[in-house]
Amino acid sequence: MLKIGEFAKENNITIRALHHYEKLGLLTPAKVDDFTGYRYYSVSQKEEIATILFLKSLGFSLSEIQEIARGEMLKEHFTMMLHSKQNQAIMDRNSSDHRYEKISSLLVCLSQHETITSIKEMIKMDINQSHEMDGHELFISQARKMVDDTLAKNSTLCALTIDVDRFGRINHTYGFQNGDNVLERIKDAIVSCLQNYTPADQYNSILERDGGDEYRMLIKMDLEKATQLAENIIQRVHQIDFDDIDEGLTMNVSIGVAALTKEIHAPTQLFAYSTTALYDAKASGKKGVYRVYES
Repeated sequence: MLKIGEFAKENNITIRALHHYEKLGLLTPAKVDDFTGYRYYSVSQKEEIATILFLKSLGFSLSEIQEIARGEMLKEHFTMMLHSKQNQAIMDRNSSDHRYEKISSLLVCLSQHETITSIKEMIKMDINQSHEMDGHELFISQARKMVDDTLAKNSTLCALTIDVDRFGRINHTYGFQNGDNVLERIKDAIVSCLQNYTPADQYNSILERDGGDEYRMLIKMDLEKATQLAENIIQRVHQIDFDDIDEGLTMNVSIGVAALTKEIHAPTQLFAYSTTALYDAKASGKKGVYRVYES
């Protein structure tokens, strides 16, 4: 048996998160001391936490993971959800955990079984797989193609620069692991909003994390729709549940939006305008305010 602190350390997770999973009924301690109330976990539960963390890495919410863990999710529903997560991964061209490849592998395995009772076995096969890819180079290459294609066809293209407000306090208060967790969930929210506006096609939108707490996006749409997208992202991020990190914790983002014009010939120029718009939003001092900047 492992004490809760030992179990948390061995599985690279916080004690607060384990308490949250217990509260949800997602992962219950193997033993609770009647006198001290201290929690203990069995070695066999490492497999359970690995499954939870793996599904989280694919973008599943805790409520969805609960349904899978209880065996309550139909194969058809799980397949549909995997396809949805796969579409999100297509749009995220700088996916550090390579969700697309992982989900594709799970879908292949799933097609060979009548039920999802073997999901844990499938996950165990994929859990340690890793691939190397320079996401930034891929993003820049695709950005150049999108700018050239937009100018040649005289169509529309917008850049969004998204900054997480007061993110420094997260790392300082909760640690860098939780900081990365927050940024991943914000990225998931951004990609989820993208799906409502454009097909899951790498030629319609691209996204990357630029630096510590900033994201850059190019999307083939006009300024009005890009503005609506920015509004939705702001709202969606504010609604993210971070209770497993700290009860009542909420996050906000500021967004700068810029539209491509004939005077711009490189993605760096376009992002310079969206970054200027972002600074305008920050200078306003209001939460969740974006400024549209059209060169």
